[in-house]
Formats: sequence, structure tokens, C-alpha cells
Amino acid sequence: MLIMALVATAQITNISPYSRFGIGDPLNGDLISQFGMGSTGVAAVDGHHVNAYNPAGQSFLFTPVFEVGVMSQRLQVESAEEESTNSMTRLDHFNIGFPMWKGKWGAAFGLRPYSTIGYNNTVSQYSESLDTTYTAEYIGSGGVNRIYLDIARKLTLKDDTSKYNQDDLISLGIGGSYLFGSASTERNTVFPINSGFMSIRIEDATTLTDLTWNTGFILRSFLDRKEDEDDRKSSAFTLGASYSMDAEMNSKKSRNAYTYAVNVSGVEFPRDSITSFSDRRGTITLPGHLRFGASFEHYVLNKDRNRQRKLILAIDYRMSDWTVLQEDFGTTVDYSEMGESTHLGIGFAYSPQVGIQKGTRGNLLRLSTYRLGYRQGDSHLTLDNEVISESGISFGMSVPLLVKGRKETDTQFDFGIAYEERGTTESGLLKEQGVRIMFGFSFHPDYRFDRWFSKRRYD
Repeated sequence: MLIMALVATAQITNISPYSRFGIGDPLNGDLISQFGMGSTGVAAVDGHHVNAYNPAGQSFLFTPVFEVGVMSQRLQVESAEEESTNSMTRLDHFNIGFPMWKGKWGAAFGLRPYSTIGYNNTVSQYSESLDTTYTAEYIGSGGVNRIYLDIARKLTLKDDTSKYNQDDLISLGIGGSYLFGSASTERNTVFPINSGFMSIRIEDATTLTDLTWNTGFILRSFLDRKEDEDDRKSSAFTLGASYSMDAEMNSKKSRNAYTYAVNVSGVEFPRDSITSFSDRRGTITLPGHLRFGASFEHYVLNKDRNRQRKLILAIDYRMSDWTVLQEDFGTTVDYSEMGESTHLGIGFAYSPQVGIQKGTRGNLLRLSTYRLGYRQGDSHLTLDNEVISESGISFGMSVPLLVKGRKETDTQFDFGIAYEERGTTESGLLKEQGVRIMFGFSFHPDYRFDRWFSKRRYD
């Protein structure tokens, strides 16, 4: 965990000019399985993956799971006059989840990003009062990471009299997150060498460390139960929600602002200090969130009784008021660029064959899970009275690991890809469009093959 935390902090995490505002680009917290379904999953009942959106989802885990994911992005940014393309790859997340006390409790912990910063923008501007053209440069890097721990408890509302585990359930969860990270930003006003004006540089470094909390629930009810071997169909409906409050985070800030001159060789010579302070204590207020969603699951058993299909349809809605974002380091500063963030996602998943007995042969394509999703909404930014909207369409797969053609374990290779758009070229703004890919593994220990957590019978 310590090594991965250091890697996550040191790597390039963003290539978007929009990460310049506030504390950077806030992330959904997508894991690969949710990412492929249009960022849906607050009402997901998934026994093979950790639920990133709702701490109550951890009580539905079948076996311990270790997940690790990598994100790669290729982004094209265009204005009304020009465009540029950049790409990056970074470690995105890792999680460990496990059931406890005969499956009635569940827990998960891990590391994933909360926000990311990475930009280098240059704008040429003309000052009428100074009668000269100068260059404004904006440079930033860093971000905020999240180490979290979720605990959930599952309660039975209605017992199922059959042997197929179709109880009506409610799961309650609580999660704690330790946020930590830093942002390094630099603003330069660069005048031409022969203009007679000194250039100005303002360097800010802000660190943030504190705890936040969130809660959630999942309510699951079977609409159509499989009662005996002759029944071929069953279906379930699930509601879920998660909530966190606004939080004041302890922070420190350092600033160094000064003028400097540049000679014809490009060498800088600092001149006069404008202001300087180090490790000034203060707070940064972060917004809470509200997520709620629903999902419908349908199981169909084939006539030959050897293959069961599973279909899932999910819908999620998320809202967060980023206008509450502010910092207070002796003087309260509001971020005028912030707005109300909303997100609507629709996802679909299909598994041609589920519930195959361990140690039996299986077809790789039939044992895989296929996902499709679409999302749209308003981002956290409102620039020049223009709400920055965003949308995306995604596809994903979970491919099982077969050992000599047999399914000996629930370990899977997870993959997701999305085409995404954000912003507009109108009103002097920027439009982003590109492809984001997430891939990784979800390892499931099992007594037959992955022998983790095995209790010794003999010494």
C-alpha cells in the first residue's frame, strides 16, 4: 500500500486544461466494472467486484478479492483557432474486499484518486494600459488521493423458502476516507525583453490531509423467484443510495511571488520579492455528494439446464454542489468557476453463462461478462456563464481465467473503453474529446486454485 501510494502521488495524473480550476478534476471513483456500464453501480449487487460508489455494496462479496487497475487516456483539446493531442497512462486504483461472519458482513479498503491536476497553458494577451503584448502561462500538477475503508452489514427482510438464496435484503454501509495530496501551481506574466517591464511569477503549493465520511444503503427484492428445478426464470429489483456531507479539510499553503528579468539567452534573474510565506495553516471546504440509483436483474435457465444467463439494467444519478468549494488561509477565497455537478448514467450487462461449477470445462466467450453504458451531465465548472457539459459512451468486459480449459477460479481480467466529450469551442472555451481505457485484474482466492487465506489443518 505504501509503495502504491508513492507511485500514485509521483505520476502524471491529468492532461486536461480544465484541471486548472479549483482542486483539479474531481473523479467519479470509477472502478473498471462500473466504468464499462456508464459509471453506474450505486445499486449494484456484485459478488466479484468492490463497489466504488456505495459502501453498502461490500456485504454482497462472495469471496475475498484484490483489484488493481490502470488508466490510459488519449485526449484532443481544441479551441476555435487550434488543437493539440496528448496522452498519458497511470496507476488508477487498487482495492481489497472480503466477506465476513458467514457473508452477513463485508469490508473493503484501498487507494484511488479523488482529484487530479495536470496542465500547461499559454495565452498571448494585449494590455491597453501598458500598450504591450505579454504571455500568460499557467502550469499545474498534483492531485488528491483517497485511502478508504468501507464496512457493511446485510439484514434479511424476507426469508426465501427455496434453496436458491433469494432472500429480500437490506444492506447498510459506512465508509471513511483519508484524503491526502498536494497541488503545485505556477502563474507567469512574461513581458518581452525590450518592453521595459519585469516579468512576474507566482508559485503556490497547497497540501491537504483530513478524513471524510459517507454512508449508503442497498435494498434488494426478488420480483420472480425460482422455487424448484422446473422454474427457469427469476428476477430482482434493487434500489441504492449513498451520501456524504460537505467537509472542511485541514490544509497548508505556501506562496512565493517575485519579479524577474530574462536576458537574450533565456536566463532568468530574480529581482524583487512581492510576497512569500510558508506552511500557512487553513482549511479547504469540499462538497458532499448524493448518489442514488436502481438496477434490474433477470436470470434465465436454458432448456438443457446447463447454462444460466444473466442480464442487468442499471440507472444512476449523482449530484454535487461545487459552489461551496472555498479556501481560508486567513482570507476566505471562493472559486467563481465552480457550479453544480450532475451525472446521469445508464448501463447494461450480459453474462451468457453464470454459476458454472468449479473444475468443469467452459467456453471463454460464454463465461465472460459484457457491459455497455452511456452517461451525460454537467461538470463542476461554469465558465463565462457557460455550463461545461460532458458525455461519454463505454464498453467493457470481464474475462475469466481458465486453467487448461477449466474454470478453477473466479479471477478475471477486466477491461473498459470509453469515448468521452467535454466542453465547447464557443465563447472562447475549449472542447475536449478522446478515448479513455481502463484495464486490470480482479484476483479471487479460492480453495481449489488461488490458495490465499487458507487455514492450515495440519502443521
